[in-house]
Amino acid sequence: MSIKQMPGRVLISLLLSVTGLLSGCAGHNENASLLAKKQAQNISQNLPIKSAGYTLVLAQS
Repeated sequence: MSIKQMPGRVLISLLLSVTGLLSGCAGHNENASLLAKKQAQNISQNLPIKSAGYTLVLAQS
């Protein structure tokens, strides 16, 4: 392999590495977003409900 071919191979390897890294980050962010939404729903379900100035406490079974 000549020296002129080396920079091209290094560049391709670098681009593939960056693409893989960004793909992994996107997947992680999507999972984190879903988890955050689920936790927010759980928190809101456990909070007392205020209606017309009264606090309604839901019975938990």
